[in-house]
Amino acid sequence: MMEIITEQQKGDYDLFLSISDLDFYCSSTQAIGLVRAKNNFKENFQNLLSQLVDKTKARGGGLAHNSLGSHKILTAGQFGGEVKMTENECRLLLMGKAFFKKGFYLHPIFNEERLAGIIYLKFNPQTWEPVYKELVQAYAHLVSQNFKIHRKQSQLSDYADSLHQKKRELERIQKYNQNLLSITTHDLSSPLNAVSGYLEMIDDCLQNKESANKLYHYCKRVQSGVEDVSDILNQLNEVVKLKKGFSSLNSVKADANWMIKDVCNLLKSRAKKKNINLQIETKDTPAYVKVDMVKFKRVIHNLVSNAIKYTPQNKSIDVQTYKKNEQIYVQVRDHGIGISQEDMETIFDPFTKLHSSTSQSSCGLGLYISSYFMKLMNGKIMVESKEGKGSTFTVAVPSTAAFTVQSKTA
Repeated sequence: MMEIITEQQKGDYDLFLSISDLDFYCSSTQAIGLVRAKNNFKENFQNLLSQLVDKTKARGGGLAHNSLGSHKILTAGQFGGEVKMTENECRLLLMGKAFFKKGFYLHPIFNEERLAGIIYLKFNPQTWEPVYKELVQAYAHLVSQNFKIHRKQSQLSDYADSLHQKKRELERIQKYNQNLLSITTHDLSSPLNAVSGYLEMIDDCLQNKESANKLYHYCKRVQSGVEDVSDILNQLNEVVKLKKGFSSLNSVKADANWMIKDVCNLLKSRAKKKNINLQIETKDTPAYVKVDMVKFKRVIHNLVSNAIKYTPQNKSIDVQTYKKNEQIYVQVRDHGIGISQEDMETIFDPFTKLHSSTSQSSCGLGLYISSYFMKLMNGKIMVESKEGKGSTFTVAVPSTAAFTVQSKTA
């Protein structure tokens, strides 16, 4: 059994039919269209209703239908009034029977054998003719069929939208994979070609029994190339984990100062090769944070190694930690090539490469991974830069209370 039922809202209803109390109330102080029906769809039925009222010479008429979640009515002519129905009269509607009631002619509209709406005419007894019943019946059938068509069209439209969204998502994934493959191939080729070249030079050096210094120099170049390859592969591996949702946190309370010093000590040799002065400034008191130590150190390592990579020889890099407003800040300031405004807008997006650093080997994933890690740890990365003047990357993460030691009393 189908119920046409809405919440009775003060000043904003045109139809209220409750099978429980079997009352039918209708009024038409204003003509309100079907809530979710498109304008042309509503206008179509408004016109048909007006034609029905004209052909039956009725004083007015209304159409109520629950299709598309709508319980508003369309009206035509001079329409208004109130109808109280008995239980038997409601049952007549549910059984598909039309009847007269106090100057109204009520005809049910069915959809798949369920009551879906009502057509009601405020007829003129002097002009009413039996043939008008057939007109109303035909109109009810037309309304039912058109609502079915509209529902099917809406379903097809929703399905088409869903297919379009899936297509766009597949295109995005395809583009992402193409970028990943293209950038990986390009960025791995540079260090691998360098390694291959230096290995050939090492072979020539051994055959010609050249100096140990030259051999040592070539070996260091090979080591540098292998490190570049390792960094790229590690970043790609991390991105795969992020996309699959495999990246989890193992948060512990740790001193940010200690982690900064540990990372910078590992990178001092890289800075020394370019005669870069890597300066570390931390407070004497510990700066406790609750983070995943591996991921936090990975972020700092990426920022400092980037600073070394993009800073010219004989320059300096400053790494500083401080506390402000219950946040621990880590600043990595270099005096390198800087970042253009164009690059600043997408610098934390995957596969972003600086336009001013095309000669550097990078897959454009380091800052994307770092930003993702910081979000996981309730932190963030900020950047300030001026092209040709250098850049300052700042990591912010909530501070946490120091360790407490509970003493035991005898």
